Amino acid sequence: MNTFKYIVFGLILACVSLLLTWHYRPYIYENNIDDFYIADTLGSIFAMPAAVFFLFGLSRKKILTNGIVIKIYAGFILYELLSLTGFHGTFDIKDIAALTLSMLLLLSLPQGMRVKK
Repeated sequence: MNTFKYIVFGLILACVSLLLTWHYRPYIYENNIDDFYIADTLGSIFAMPAAVFFLFGLSRKKILTNGIVIKIYAGFILYELLSLTGFHGTFDIKDIAALTLSMLLLLSLPQGMRVKK
C-alpha cells in the first residue's frame, strides 16, 4: 500500500469505531444484551489499528516494524493507566485486554501490508 492508502485506512477504522460506539453501544445497553463486553471495548479494539495505520502513513518509514506497533501500544496503555489518576474516564482492564488483542493481530500482519510502495 502507498502512504495515502495507509492514512485513509486509518481514518476509516477510526470512523467505524466512532459509528459503532455511537450506535452499537447504546443499542446493546438499552436492550440489556450480553455481548461479552464488545460494546465496552469497541474503542480500544479499533483505536490501535487506526492509530498504527494512520501514523505509519504519515511517517517517512517504509516498513511497519514490530517496534512501531509496540510503541503505539505502550502509548495507549499509558493513556488507559492515566485514568487511574482521575485524568480522564474510567479505568477498565477489559480495554487493556482489547488493546493487547489488537496489538497481537497487528504484529501478525502479512509482510505485504507492512511495506509502503
